[in-house]
Amino acid sequence: MEKSSGVGDGVQYWCQRWAAGNTAWHSAEVNHFLLSCYSKVVGKEVPPSVPVEFSSEEFQENSEKKWFVPLCGKTVDIPFLLSLGYRVFGVEGARQAIKALGVENNLNLTFDESRSIFEGADGRLQIYCGSLFDCPVEEFGPFDFGWDRGSFGSIHSNFLQKYAKTIKRAFAGSK
Repeated sequence: MEKSSGVGDGVQYWCQRWAAGNTAWHSAEVNHFLLSCYSKVVGKEVPPSVPVEFSSEEFQENSEKKWFVPLCGKTVDIPFLLSLGYRVFGVEGARQAIKALGVENNLNLTFDESRSIFEGADGRLQIYCGSLFDCPVEEFGPFDFGWDRGSFGSIHSNFLQKYAKTIKRAFAGSK
């Protein structure tokens, strides 16, 4: 897969890919690595019944935890995590991907232009629309968990140190 040319942060390149429908990396299934690593990350098994009932103790317990999902696109991993009760904060440069995520999963997203944030009606989902490197991640944490399905591999090598610093900022002050 071709990456950004190294000019800028690659957001324009990925927006063009989304606009052209050139999104072969997108999957309609919850990522198998997320499912297989879930118990190691959160310390409990994926519940046998997903979605978890809103009034259940597990849903309420999970609702105190927040996932960070950089360059989230329209991954179905987000609705999966929401269905377990978690709060999710994503970052995505392609507005088209965020809108598609909202429409395809009935997330009722609204956009706050002044903050560049899409937000779900219940407040448990927020997606910053813009460059990962411009996102004020500290304002939205601390995060309990992170899920990077593929952003590390899609960032041009010129920006990997900047990526690492951004991820470190996202989890600074986390429990």
